[in-house]
Amino acid sequence: MTRFAQVRLEPGASARVRAGVHADRTPFTGRELTQIVGRAEVEGLVGTSPDGLSAGLP
Repeated sequence: MTRFAQVRLEPGASARVRAGVHADRTPFTGRELTQIVGRAEVEGLVGTSPDGLSAGLP
């Protein structure tokens, strides 16, 4: 998990949440066992708790 936002809503209400993920939060190890920091595909998940994730974001 790199970021999270907690939003309390009344039933039927909606909210827009915006979060950015800097490239240095998504490093990986390359073939030569060096750390590579660059563009990466990240997945956004929505739910009521870490155990109750119900939707993904593009």
